[in-house]
Amino acid sequence: MKSDKFLSAIGNIDDDFIEEAAELNSPQAKRPIRKLWVRYGSLAACLLIAVFTCVHFWPAEESKPIPGDNGQKTVLNLPKLTIDTNHPPKENVTKKAAGESLLDDGSPWSETLDVKEMPVYKNTMFTAAEGESAPIDEKELKDQVEMIAASLDAEVQDISYDKGQESGIDNAEDGTTAATAYKATATTDIGEISVTSDHHTVINFFQSVEVPEEYRYPPAEMNKVEAESVTEYLLEAYGSLLSFKNPKQSTSAVYDETGNLKWIIKGYDDVGDSKDEIINYSMKKMIFETDETGNLKSITLNDSLSSSRKIDSYPIISASAAKKLLKKGNYITFGDNPLPAIEQIENVNLVYLTGRTFETFLPYYSFDIRSQDTESETSGLAQYATYYVPAVKGEYISNMPNAAE
Repeated sequence: MKSDKFLSAIGNIDDDFIEEAAELNSPQAKRPIRKLWVRYGSLAACLLIAVFTCVHFWPAEESKPIPGDNGQKTVLNLPKLTIDTNHPPKENVTKKAAGESLLDDGSPWSETLDVKEMPVYKNTMFTAAEGESAPIDEKELKDQVEMIAASLDAEVQDISYDKGQESGIDNAEDGTTAATAYKATATTDIGEISVTSDHHTVINFFQSVEVPEEYRYPPAEMNKVEAESVTEYLLEAYGSLLSFKNPKQSTSAVYDETGNLKWIIKGYDDVGDSKDEIINYSMKKMIFETDETGNLKSITLNDSLSSSRKIDSYPIISASAAKKLLKKGNYITFGDNPLPAIEQIENVNLVYLTGRTFETFLPYYSFDIRSQDTESETSGLAQYATYYVPAVKGEYISNMPNAAE
């Protein structure tokens, strides 16, 4: 390629440069022109690189956010939450245990788990009527009952409905009936099945279902290993009632008023990431009750996820920060439980408080605190009360509880 075409091709250099480069054919000026060629050739190459860089790496038009994409949230566009503080005294349960090890129920949360935010849910079945969930169409309740019965190979013989205080009324114009009942109870050939609109199901067997001998332990004689073993068996056998994909036991034990050991045989679906596990642990679980011989007496299904709607994900505080709020009185507890010395904390967990009395399902840090009472000293059993500190950061809460007020 001729020098003038070469230089033109690499940058359309000024004509004076081209003329000087053309003089390369003159023997008399060969060495001086060679220096010019090196100088201007290098300049042209630099110009070419600069042009290529500008074209290739010039920033594209800034992408616009996709409609509906939440992205990073701030306190300004997350709705503030209201803490539910009014609950019936009957929900107060004082725990008695021989030691803190019995309070450990296999929760998926631990203080070493790095969780920055958790979802908050609206209880879509909330109603102001005490002891009731919101009424729905009777057919929906009937469908739930029949589905459970079919899973148990049971035949439904009769269904009755509890209307509640906020039931709907007949629509005379089109012959339909609006939300009319919050609970359905079915009599079957194997037992009684009751379901409520908030997906709380209780199955009471007329005759206890026999459990294989290797998993059959009288509750009064059961130890922790045996309790976990029978729970794993029952979850495997009945986990399909809540469509569990990976059932996991979460047993714990307390002593009743007479000092008898009572095992709480329960489990949840251990699927998804750590957040999903924490949610399922509180909001989608199964509880079993065995009779005095160790056979299955009843099953309780709690599926709060099916009766809720996600509001959004909220930033949460750490357990250590929650302990500071606990000391300041920023907690809720059920019944008259004055806060003992926080040095007596023996179990911490991250849980959701659920149930028909809660308008919002949000995460709390629960603290089991040992109380100093005379009975504990004489019986050898420690007594615990549980205190709940909102895990959501304070700026997102409109009424942070304060026990001092």
